Amino acid sequence: MTANPTKKILLIADSKTAKFYLVENFKIQSLIKELSSEELKIHHARQEKKTGRFDKSGLGSRFLDTHSEAKDLDRKDFCKIIVHDLSRLLDETKYDQLILVCAPKTLGDIRSNFPAKFKDIHITEVVKEITHADISQIEKEVLYKLKFK
Repeated sequence: MTANPTKKILLIADSKTAKFYLVENFKIQSLIKELSSEELKIHHARQEKKTGRFDKSGLGSRFLDTHSEAKDLDRKDFCKIIVHDLSRLLDETKYDQLILVCAPKTLGDIRSNFPAKFKDIHITEVVKEITHADISQIEKEVLYKLKFK
């Protein structure tokens, strides 16, 4: 008796790029969609580097990086768009599993935006930054390891 191939959606994302792949039998079949924060024009205003009293740029180890807040806002907005597009993909086609391969902060932001309907799908999370890897490398580093779990 032959088992039906399982359809999985693989999401590989970091704070600037997201790629959605169709996976069947632990092989990537096709790229479904690709998103870029630059193409979506997600950009929050950053504060000038020289701030504070006497117009100094840094105040030693206690200096707060002025760019971190805007970067966090950019990442959070991008993750909301990723989850929205992922939700639409799951509405259009029935998938058996969702595999998330994301940088740690991106994974947390994506997870925090999940709607209630995501509880019906099996979700596997892999904390890894490989958005710029080729398909064979992704299959070897992620899918092959999941195959034997």
